[in-house]
This record gives sequence, C-alpha cells and structure tokens, in this order.
Amino acid sequence: PVFPLSQGSVTRPPPQPLLVYTDMPVVQSSLDLPHLFAFTEDPLEADIIWATPAFFASPPSYAPASCWPSPVQLKTQWRATLPNLDRVDDKCEMVKLLAQSQPTHPFDDSSPPSPPLPWLPRTYCLPEDLAALLQEWKKSSSSSSSPTWILKPPHLARGWDIVLTRSPPCILRHLQASGRLAVSHYLPSPDLWKDGHKYDLRMYLLLLSPSLVLIHEHFRVRRAARSYSMASNHLEDLSRHLTNTTLGLDEDGEEEGKEGGGGCPTETVSCQEFVEGWERLHPGREEWKEVRRRIEGMLAE
Repeated sequence: PVFPLSQGSVTRPPPQPLLVYTDMPVVQSSLDLPHLFAFTEDPLEADIIWATPAFFASPPSYAPASCWPSPVQLKTQWRATLPNLDRVDDKCEMVKLLAQSQPTHPFDDSSPPSPPLPWLPRTYCLPEDLAALLQEWKKSSSSSSSPTWILKPPHLARGWDIVLTRSPPCILRHLQASGRLAVSHYLPSPDLWKDGHKYDLRMYLLLLSPSLVLIHEHFRVRRAARSYSMASNHLEDLSRHLTNTTLGLDEDGEEEGKEGGGGCPTETVSCQEFVEGWERLHPGREEWKEVRRRIEGMLAE
C-alpha cells in the first residue's frame, strides 16, 4: 500500500528509505539499496514484510503474540511472499500442489492422478503412493517393456542421490534409506543435441502476480557430459542423463571424485548458438519461435 509511490503515470521512489522486515538471510545479504530500503527488526514498523510463510503462520517464541502484526495491521503493509512457498521446494509437495490446482484431477493417497498438466510426468510420492506404484509395476511387467523410473529425494539438489532404475526392489531399497522419494516416469526419447547429448534449457521468470509472468528472452543451455543412452548398463552413468552443471561438484565447485555424479561438470552452450543449431538439426520442422511459444505457454500455465 505504501510502495510503489505513483505520481500520474510515473512511479517514483519513496522520499525516504522504506523499512523492511525479513526472516530470510538471502534478503538481508542481497537487498543492498540503502537509498531505497533499510532493515528493521520490528515487523510492526515495517513498510515491507519480506518473509517466509512460517512468519505469517505464527510468531516466533521470542516474540509475544500481542506484539505480532494482526491481520488488520498486515493489510497496511506490503507483503513480499508467495502462497505455498514452503511446499514448492519439496518435490513431493509440489506434485500434490499441481494436482490439487486441477479440479478435474483430484489427488488422493490411494492412487496418483493422471498428470494434471500434459508436461508433468506421472509421479508417485513415496511412501504414501507405494501401493499404487507397485500396482502399476505389476501391470507393466506383463508387457514386453518395463518403464524406467527416476528417483529423487524431495529436498536435495545439484544431482545428489538421483537414481535411474527399472527395478522395484531398487526403489524399495532407496526408499528405506531416504524415508521419502519422488518417483517419476523417466522420459525415454528426449530431443538430443547435435552430438547425441541430452540438454536442457534453464529459463528465468519474474512472477509479478498470479496473472503476470515475465520470461527473460535469453536462457541457459546445459548439455550432459556424455552422449545419451538408455542401455541398461548406462542407467547408472548420470553424466549421460543429467544436465545439472553442478553434478558431482562440492559447494565450492571442486570435483568430488567418484561421489555423487562422478565429478563430471556439464557444459553450457550460448543461447544464439543453440537456436541456430537447433533449426539446422530439425529442417522442415516448426521454427524455434513456435517451440519457444509453446514453452512459454507451459511456463505460464
């Protein structure tokens, strides 16, 4: 409500720095604009509350409830937060959140829904969906080909503890070791770069409101370290399947030998080089701008 300050059709900075309360260290270390913002430890006097959902759920132990902002008080302040932020960084919770957002695809514990969005692979959240996963495996075992599964711990990143397998006993062993798993159908026929390597596009978005998403024109292209292969003896070689640029690296970017992804950092390709190369690889197919349009539609969805 107090920010931004509009004067006619022009938005101008406030006459004095706005007070910001935050419980997020990344905001404290990154919001380095002293002429616009100053930090305060008192949420009641803050113009902007930039906080995690936990802040709005209940006051911390050190703060008396009587001193905490009431819903009425919060309405007079700018709240920099997103609903369900605490669920988005958990892969299992994100799958459930996506499913719950589609009224025609209810999510329940007995069986996961068909993908609520066409680009979302069928995913089981274990242990709660274990019975449904085993039931699907029984059906697929009677066919000539069994699906490949990709196992991901809900909270880890940088390629850690990701497993590809066609074996339910393998899934059970990893579930027993980790306690929770997101298990998805592994897409078997990805588009490949000109040298037969798998790649991904890392695109950057700015969410201004539920109805306004800005997508940056440029993106990063990340290429797997080794050529793609679905041969059984290559499923354990994550450098053929994962494009994470920190695969097998420690927090300082140093190689970690045979741990994790084997210390095989992936490569990046320039945005312009990728677009030109993609159109040469796919003559007669739709132009890249049409592919880009479909990707942007998916991101907005």
